[in-house]
Amino acid sequence: MFLAEWWLRLTYPPVAGAPRLPEDLEREIFIRAALADTRGTHIPRLLRVAKRVHSWLEPYLYRVLLLLDYTDNAKFIADRLTSKPPHIWRDGPRHLFLALGDDSPNVTVMRELLSACPRLEDINFYPPDDQPGVFLPALRGMEELRQLSTELAALFDRTRGISSIDLTGPGFAALTHLMLFDDLPFVTEFEATHLSTQLALLPALTHLALVGTIQKHLVIAILTTCDATLRVLVNRRPDLRRHTVQTMYERELSGVTDVRLVIMPFGVWVGEWEDAARGVKDDFWVEAEQFVAQKRQKQIDADTFWTDENMTV
Repeated sequence: MFLAEWWLRLTYPPVAGAPRLPEDLEREIFIRAALADTRGTHIPRLLRVAKRVHSWLEPYLYRVLLLLDYTDNAKFIADRLTSKPPHIWRDGPRHLFLALGDDSPNVTVMRELLSACPRLEDINFYPPDDQPGVFLPALRGMEELRQLSTELAALFDRTRGISSIDLTGPGFAALTHLMLFDDLPFVTEFEATHLSTQLALLPALTHLALVGTIQKHLVIAILTTCDATLRVLVNRRPDLRRHTVQTMYERELSGVTDVRLVIMPFGVWVGEWEDAARGVKDDFWVEAEQFVAQKRQKQIDADTFWTDENMTV
């Protein structure tokens, strides 16, 4: 986890030293070592090898940022945004888990951080409820954003709900994987049509996940409207221990027979996200895609839509 105390304990001033290998080769070796450090615990030590190594690797300290609703995290990032040169933020962060709450000072930090990191590839973001559209300018500058997990209605305008979503901006054009935390149990036919139409505007979107209870007409609208590009539609369900997954499917989604539908458990997301971001484990998308492939190859029954037969919802 990204914590100020951990950071300050492990970082020390670098020592000076002349290179013993060609500089480009030496740089490549250290960068590979940094990328292989999945937990980010060895990079601070590598920074102390030499000043040139420090300059090469410092951006990699920020490659995976996990920022939760703790005051120290917000203050620490605010300080680093002003004390570190812009290239650190431009070249370093690739994966960001951003959940700093609704407090006004934290909103400012979140907005400035997103603006400073235009090369993010993967964002998990919980937008504050009362800040409609505030973060959209920063997202529009992200041409390399491939994965986004968020509540779209809050990102645009929660008061208008699903109808406020507009995915035509350039920041969404490269998205291949999208997970929505939006409240979808009572989506109307109009809202389902609007959302599916907006999703179809994303030229690169191949993987979509919806968290929680969903309406059958929404699933059908998405699968139909996005038929040309969408490879997987995942419904992730928290374990509420009310029904078996089969009972839930028969009550809520019976009649949805598209092979691309996958129902999966949804547990401790922050840990799951961090493991995937650091390359420790495959993300759930890999399992979902393998599940669909096995169904297409008739290794799994065509009328099975859940990855865990013991799953309860």
